[in-house]
Amino acid sequence: MEEVASLASQGRFSDLPEDLLVKVFQHLAGESATRGRPMLSIVVVAQVSRAWRTAALGTPRAWSHIDLNFSDVSAVPLRSRAYLDALLERSKAAPLHIRLYNYCPKHDPGRPGGNQASHYFRSYDWGACERAFHALLRHAHRWKTFALSCEASSHEARRALLRRFHVPMPQLQEFALHLQNSDGFHTRGATAKDTPLLPSAPSVHTVDIDQGFLRYVVFPRSIQLSSLTLGGYRSKFVGDISAILAACPNLQRLRLDNKHSSFGGVLSFRDVPSVDTMNSRRIDTRNSRRIELPALTDIQVLNGAFDALVALNCELVLHSLRSITVRPILWHGDTSAFLTTVCLQLRYLNVQLAHRRQQTLSISDIVMQFPYIEELIAENWTVEATDFGELAQRDVGRNLTRLSLPGCVFSPPGNEGAVAAAVLRLVRYKMNQQGRETAPFILDLPHHATIPERLHTELEHLRGVTNDTQWDI
Repeated sequence: MEEVASLASQGRFSDLPEDLLVKVFQHLAGESATRGRPMLSIVVVAQVSRAWRTAALGTPRAWSHIDLNFSDVSAVPLRSRAYLDALLERSKAAPLHIRLYNYCPKHDPGRPGGNQASHYFRSYDWGACERAFHALLRHAHRWKTFALSCEASSHEARRALLRRFHVPMPQLQEFALHLQNSDGFHTRGATAKDTPLLPSAPSVHTVDIDQGFLRYVVFPRSIQLSSLTLGGYRSKFVGDISAILAACPNLQRLRLDNKHSSFGGVLSFRDVPSVDTMNSRRIDTRNSRRIELPALTDIQVLNGAFDALVALNCELVLHSLRSITVRPILWHGDTSAFLTTVCLQLRYLNVQLAHRRQQTLSISDIVMQFPYIEELIAENWTVEATDFGELAQRDVGRNLTRLSLPGCVFSPPGNEGAVAAAVLRLVRYKMNQQGRETAPFILDLPHHATIPERLHTELEHLRGVTNDTQWDI
């Protein structure tokens, strides 16, 4: 901003077109420019140039991004409220993009009170924070994106917070609701699923909600979600997510992220019938929920969150699934049944082992499960020479365009020569593969692996023959 102010003092900045002034203003007032510089608010930035200020004041969208920390609202209520009122007024009727931090409901039976309350809460300005929240709710009809992180320590407080969003939000498209400091969760109170999520937000398509709210929330059919994230800091998922998934038939992307797991983030697959078995038998709808998500193409399962899907057993029908990321993972039992059940058309697979001793499938075994697989990223695996050989000789890697093995080790140790020979066979196979319209083959070998010099020489020779095969050693 100092450089911009210098330009303004020389008379050049005011000559810029109005649209460019507004874009520069929005950039400098954004999160990337103000991070670590709390005084660099849009109110301060607007003072750089008179022409800039005139252009910005006449452009409502320049004031439509509201970032508000309720800790600041409590500490300096008058200045914070003036800042909020200025944004709401100057943005006029423009759609609002709101991010709120450190909100604490006033009535929360799970929070220690009286002498047990922390100094932070004893000095908390509840009135100022609630007035600021109400001011934002009065403009809920203008919300386009909304994100809130809060501390709610009881069922009552969480349910009441969800109900505060039961107001008309015709423009809302993205909604995020996160919990913080939920370790000391207060367990008393009813947990019935009786609170609809955003019943008056017909345009919302992306929801990111902490799983701590799943005890009470109901996803109404009126919500046509295309992207859903269920997160939170805990060791396992809370309850059953089948009803949520069943209410989202248009879902395209699903992300489950525990962010923290007391069990080291190790995932386990449960054995389930194969697709052929499922299709050949009569499904008893009285005992099966059979959740069909025909549009779902992408699943991310992170930090030990897979138990939420495993609990659904064979009820998931995901015929359009193209990409799945599971990090980290523990293969347990016969995993091929589960994988082929939900991943018939899989094109992309990203898996990570928590510990190599938990590996029960080889790289070639994984590729054989998915005839359409194009990209495989397998981290922390043990790779044998036979893996590369089978990918070429048995034609199981015909559609494979990328094989990435970060953190992998070759087995048995000291047998790098056999591995090198197998790698060369795979590379030659991909070079000679029929159908030259296929994408170039990319092979990423572990950077820490010991590769014989002759392998380097041979690969360099092949590199000179064709540019359709790439590798990274």
